[in-house]
Amino acid sequence: MKKQTDPVARLRALLEDQDHDSLRDEVATLRETRAGLAQIAAAGGLVFSLQLGDVELFEALLDAGVDPDGDPDAFMSPLAGLTRCYDLDDEVKAKAAERLLARGAKLGFATGNLQFGALDWAVNEREDKLRDVLLAHAPDADTLLNALIVAIRVVDSVSEVKYARPGFDALLPRVADVNAVGRWGLTPLHEAALRGEVGMVDALLARGARWDVAVAAAQVVEEPKGGTDIEMRAGDTVQDLVDRLHAIDPARFAGVRERAGAPPRHHAPAPRDGFRGEIDRELDRLVRASGNDLDRFHAVLDSIAVGDGTGPWGYLTSVIDATREQLCARGVADRARATPLGIFLLGEDKPFKRRINATEDSYPNPRDYPAEARKPLEDGVVVGGRGTDLLVLWPSKGRDGTKTARVCWATRERFEVLADTVPGFLAREVARLVD
Repeated sequence: MKKQTDPVARLRALLEDQDHDSLRDEVATLRETRAGLAQIAAAGGLVFSLQLGDVELFEALLDAGVDPDGDPDAFMSPLAGLTRCYDLDDEVKAKAAERLLARGAKLGFATGNLQFGALDWAVNEREDKLRDVLLAHAPDADTLLNALIVAIRVVDSVSEVKYARPGFDALLPRVADVNAVGRWGLTPLHEAALRGEVGMVDALLARGARWDVAVAAAQVVEEPKGGTDIEMRAGDTVQDLVDRLHAIDPARFAGVRERAGAPPRHHAPAPRDGFRGEIDRELDRLVRASGNDLDRFHAVLDSIAVGDGTGPWGYLTSVIDATREQLCARGVADRARATPLGIFLLGEDKPFKRRINATEDSYPNPRDYPAEARKPLEDGVVVGGRGTDLLVLWPSKGRDGTKTARVCWATRERFEVLADTVPGFLAREVARLVD
């Protein structure tokens, strides 16, 4: 590959190749002169100096009078680039942000095809410390509004909405007009409704968000989870959007539509035979005990597709994953923490599965458990646990010869068969929670 003769092009090529060792060598030569510092700055030095952990170079560039907002055609401004300095601790990032702001860096300076400013990036990357530093510098109304919308859009890239809430909760009280339209042509309520996020919708309504706010121009919006394009005409309101979303996916958007003033659906669950009916009935009891939305729960039940090979355990965990919000609320969540079923109601099986599958050695050793637990552990499947306490499916045959699975609980001190079938296990656990 032909070596670049232009220092700026050479630095950019090293950055693109992520050849940080060669980049450091190149910078070491250039930084000795004012002209060299200007070339480093032109290649994005305010950003990559911190990515390299070179705080001294960062300070030298600022002292040389480099524009703290950087190149308007760059992907990120220096202030926004702090969110990609993964090797710097939060305090160093905060001090660097203060230095840039003191030199005149603008919070609302947006770059790249996303047209994100520094506050947008801090919210998007969930850099809470940096976000709070930027908020302390009194962003203008448009900057705050767009950052709030970015916080709502974070839902698209995280596994659970709780990871998007810190940014949303920090920004919402600061937004002057929650019914204003952001840079993507929608209000925050449009954005939250589009994602079916009832908690965010409730918070926006409490701040005065309205369902009758209309879009000024026709546009096509995409429902993020399903990827369905929805045409919005000029003058369409948030209510119009919600009605179309509900028509596409009644289960997912039932809660938002009811908050928008639609009459209750009084959805009756479709009757089920066999293990699915037994599981549905027990989970129905749990929803009632939680005081949650039965209509929405039943609509989700009807929407779950069950393949021919899906057994009771697969169906149970699928329903719990889809309806956790309805199943576990109020005191039920607290009581569930001490039960085997609580592993799934509270989503604790996910980190457990990642941990035990990380390496071969990390899988539980049957010899560490009581003698009566060893065969179930060897023949069965560990489906969840807390620490060394394990929930195990142990294959067996029912009285009629059909395949089934006993549900067992194994600790280092004892072993117990909780139930001979999955529906039996569920009935036992629900009774403990609600009776």
